[in-house]
Amino acid sequence: MPDIATTCNNLARLLRDMDDLYRAKVLFEDALRIRRKFAEKHPAAYLKRLAEIRYNYTVLLKKMGDRDEAKKYFKEHNNIRKKLKEASK
Repeated sequence: MPDIATTCNNLARLLRDMDDLYRAKVLFEDALRIRRKFAEKHPAAYLKRLAEIRYNYTVLLKKMGDRDEAKKYFKEHNNIRKKLKEASK
């Protein structure tokens, strides 16, 4: 299942770059849903990837003009990164 999240994220990035924003959004949301489930059970293994997907989704939301939602996901991305940095100390 984690591989499906990675595939969804990669395809979503490609679609975003091709300006197929709505299809990209669906795939990013699928990737987030899948990765979130795994990160809840195994944070050490999956939180970093969840942060990456959140960042990619932020870029999409900004491109779609949804700056408020983009800010929300960017903050969540940063919070995960901070947790990971603290855990590595």
